Amino acid sequence: MRTLLEANPHGGLSIWSPPIKGRQYAVGVDTSSGIRNAKTKNIDKEGDPSAACVIDMETCEQVAEWEGYVIPVLWGFAVARLARYYNDAPLAIETQPSPHGLAAYNAAERYGYANLWISQKVDLMTGGVSERKGWTRAQGSTEHLFNRVREALHAEYLIRSERLLDQMAACFQAEAKIKSTDHDDCLVAYGIALMVRDQAYIQGQVKPQLPPPRDLAEAYWRSQAERYASADQPKPIPDDSNDCWNGV
Repeated sequence: MRTLLEANPHGGLSIWSPPIKGRQYAVGVDTSSGIRNAKTKNIDKEGDPSAACVIDMETCEQVAEWEGYVIPVLWGFAVARLARYYNDAPLAIETQPSPHGLAAYNAAERYGYANLWISQKVDLMTGGVSERKGWTRAQGSTEHLFNRVREALHAEYLIRSERLLDQMAACFQAEAKIKSTDHDDCLVAYGIALMVRDQAYIQGQVKPQLPPPRDLAEAYWRSQAERYASADQPKPIPDDSNDCWNGV
């Protein structure tokens, strides 16, 4: 089923690079409560909003971001559509310790999205493997996740979100502490996407990006090798789009 997105200047979704056929993407998701204030009936905007980050799994380039105050069930439907739009990307919704993330995960599952991330934990005593829905802190502590984001900064991955950069600046200052009033939703979503990408790369599911061929002969033999190695393996396609548009 094809997913269509319509431009909306008031939407919370920013897309800098639309999906390219054959490329692989990863979606990391941090879910807030989206609880309505009992007195005002409005979304309580004192806490973190929900956030989703989409990265290219080959280059780690940030290609899209969605941030907003949305109740978990509707958020689950929304991020499922986003992941489907990006070539049915693996959708990693943090479900532990957040029960709101579990509600979003279940909603995405009811929506019919199949490529939902499943956490696996190996019992060192028995060797058995247990599975849990979504991304859990058992796969890496918060500090581990932040260290991966620091590594991304040093590697100079392309980050296009000002909100994400602002949260990085607030987090990685001299004290390296996040106050309870500071937002870290985009930071967490980005970190989850990076760690999902890393696991896929270790498992051989991501094709490493090769440098441009030095001459026509190298280009020819590379194309021949790719052709015989896998008829379905797409070649990297450069994306020169730097435009950002918003959608609902």
